[in-house]
This record gives sequence, structure tokens and C-alpha cells, in this order.
Amino acid sequence: MHAHACFPGCCIYRIFYLFKSRTVRVVKTIKKNLKKYLRHKAGPEQISAVSRLIPRSVLLKTQRDNLIRQVRYCAEKSAYYREQFAEHGIDPLKVRGIEDLAAIETPNKAVVERPYDFVCCPPQIAFETTGTKGRNKKIFFTNGEVNRATSHIALSFTLYGLTPADRFVNSYNFSFWVPGVLHQKACEKFEAFCLPASKVAPAEIYDRLEFYKINVLMGYPSLLVRLTEMADANKRIPMKAVLCSSEPLPERLREYMQEVWGCKVYMGYGGTEYCGGAGGECVHQNGYHLNEMDQIVEIKDPDENGVGEILLTTLNRECMPLIRYNIGDLGRMTTERCKCGLPTARIMEIAGRRDEKATIGSMDFLPVKAFDELLGHVPQVTGDFQLKAYWEGRYQIMELFYESDAADQDQVQKAIVASMKEHSPDIYKNYMLDMYKFRMTCVPPRSLRGDNVKLNRWVDIRR
Repeated sequence: MHAHACFPGCCIYRIFYLFKSRTVRVVKTIKKNLKKYLRHKAGPEQISAVSRLIPRSVLLKTQRDNLIRQVRYCAEKSAYYREQFAEHGIDPLKVRGIEDLAAIETPNKAVVERPYDFVCCPPQIAFETTGTKGRNKKIFFTNGEVNRATSHIALSFTLYGLTPADRFVNSYNFSFWVPGVLHQKACEKFEAFCLPASKVAPAEIYDRLEFYKINVLMGYPSLLVRLTEMADANKRIPMKAVLCSSEPLPERLREYMQEVWGCKVYMGYGGTEYCGGAGGECVHQNGYHLNEMDQIVEIKDPDENGVGEILLTTLNRECMPLIRYNIGDLGRMTTERCKCGLPTARIMEIAGRRDEKATIGSMDFLPVKAFDELLGHVPQVTGDFQLKAYWEGRYQIMELFYESDAADQDQVQKAIVASMKEHSPDIYKNYMLDMYKFRMTCVPPRSLRGDNVKLNRWVDIRR
């Protein structure tokens, strides 16, 4: 998952604005609460109360209107989509819903190889993807698009009860990547103190937390886990919230972070292509609320569990709009209303990356997801690991590199196999049937990732 934090405030703000034409009672309620919201005085309770008044039909109508406008804009300005409309016999003037665009799917390869064919106006800023595989994508934006994204994040801080009096540290990377810039600008708009800490060692950040009176942490999960370990080993400094994104965070590590910092840890989901984010968690931490005013998210070819490939269609983009773009993630979505009251759809699970699906022995599986779960039941190992698949003679080998400083590694490896048997029976069964050879190699804690933010946890070199 290549995610960047953008939380649900963007959708709330725009829904409030659109809903003003409803009954007088609702208008007065929204006007009163929106005024508080924009002044950063509203909290989750007020936002939830107003959200419950908003029918999903209002959101969907606006989404459809935005789609119609975006498609016509692409037909006029985008060389790539003019070509696609002609090739698939689509009349942009007759498009009324996303179902009318079913013949189009924008592959990652097209964005990598033909970025300027997607550009519809002079770009003013660019960010690159932070993926672990292949060539980085170059995604272009206008300054206005970036400013809107940062406003959404700033508004979203209030969902977690944050105020301009809180003090943030921003440990996201600023180099080519979108989250560092967006979160710094968001704090500026929120009129809150924010310490930029790009490419800074966790120890240096920890040493400054008390001096700067930091009570909100923002950054990549892997870095924040290291920071948490330092606080756990030295002095626990209470926080008000931890906001993280851009890579997966196993639930066991979230619970550990929450226990050490004494606050909730919230995750955001998105990608550079989203200009920061598709959505984020509310206080209930039960799925990523999608920003459906600015995008349509679809699940392509869902399996029996509802998991399929995530497709993105932007709705209000000027510089580089995308239609049914395959972002490469596998996920599951619901439109059931959340306890918080928001009427938005939610991504309930990011199951992994499409390019992480693998076949080994007689099984098709998601190795990163499977080992994330089974290693979560082995307390002697850290959260980082890497799996490598390769041939050795006529045998397929799957080798697990895991981090541990336990004295008795024989016991650790027995615990890993026992967890595999209980939590990933298909993997265990194929292993016992000698469909592949399974090897385990212990490395020191924090050695797999090194200085890299991203860790490629599945490496297939069988080709």
C-alpha cells in the first residue's frame, strides 16, 4: 500500500456546503456547526451530529455531476483520454455515470510512460510516487489543487479533537514526495506550531519532543514505531494523537504505539495520484472514509470476500485527471454508514498490492498479508520482514528474513512454523507436502529497512 494521509474533513466541509438547500431546520443546524467547524472549535461530537442529517443521495448526486464535468474536461484537454474515448467509442457528452466508462481502465504503465499526455494545463508542481517497485511515476498538479488538499487536511484535524493550540512534528519526507509538503502546509493553515523533521533520525526527534512541547506526531509508521520504542525504553511522553500513513501498520504495532503514547493512532490511505489521500479513519478507527466529492473509488473483480483491485477516478482535477486508474492496491469497500455518522463509503481493508499476489506450490496467496498476520503471533520478532522466492535446482524456495534479538532462535523458528500452521494453514499444508522449501534467516532488529522509508517485503526472483 502506498498511502498518504488525507482525512475525512474534506468531504464533510463540501457536503455541508451542498446541503444548505434542504430544510430550514437543517440549514440552521449546519450553519451553526459549520461556523464552529471552520473556526476549529468543533469536535467529533458536533461533526457527527450534523453528519447524521445528511442523506447519501445528496453526496452521490454531486459526485455524478462532478464526474460529468470531469469527463468533458478530459475530452477537451487530455490527449490520452481523447484517444481512449475514440478507441472505445465513448461519447463524452453522453456519459452520465461511472458505468458508462466501463470500457476504460488506465494502467500504471500508461502514467509511467506517457505522463505528459495526461496533463491538461500548465503544471506548477510535481510529486513522485514512493513505491518499492519499478520506475517512479511523475504526477503533476496546480498550486490550487495542492492548496485545496492541504485545506482538507487542516479541516480534518478537528475530527480528532485537535486545535491550533496543539503542537505537531512532521516527520514525513519532503524529497519529491507529497506527504511532507501537504502536512506542513496543512499545519500552517491550521495556524498550529509544526516542527519539520524530514529525513531526521528517530533519536533526534525524540530528544526534541519535550523541548518543543510536541503532542501530535505525524509520519510514516515505520519511523514512528522506532520513535515509540525509544519512548518505551526511556521516558513515555503523553501525546494527544498520532497520524500516520504511506505504508501498512499491523494492528499489533498500532496497539503497541497507542499503549506507549497514551492516545489513538489514526491511519490515512491514498497515494500520490490522489494528491495526498483518498480518505482516512474517524475516531472509531473502522475503515478509511473516502473523499467521494473529489473521487470515485471502485473495487474491480471482487472475490468472495469482496476484495478486488482499487480503481480511482478523479472528479475535480485540473492538471492531471485520471479515469478508472488502477492504483495497484487490493481492497474491500462498504457503503454502510459508520457510527460517526458520515455518509461516505469506506475502504474497510487494504489487502495488499496487486504485484504482491503470488503462486507458489499449489496455492495462490498474498504473502505479505499472510506473514504480517502469522508473525503478529510471534512476540520474539519485530514487525519488519522480507520474503524472497527463488529457484534452487528443481525446487522453489521461499525464504523468510525476520528480525529478532532473542537468544534461542530455534525456539523462535518453531514458533513461526506453529503460527503458520494455525493462522495460514494453506501455506503450512503446501510446506508439509514439500511443494516448496521454506527457509528462515534471522537478522538483527532494524537491519532490513536500514535508512529506507519503504521496505520491499516480497521479492520474487523466480523469473
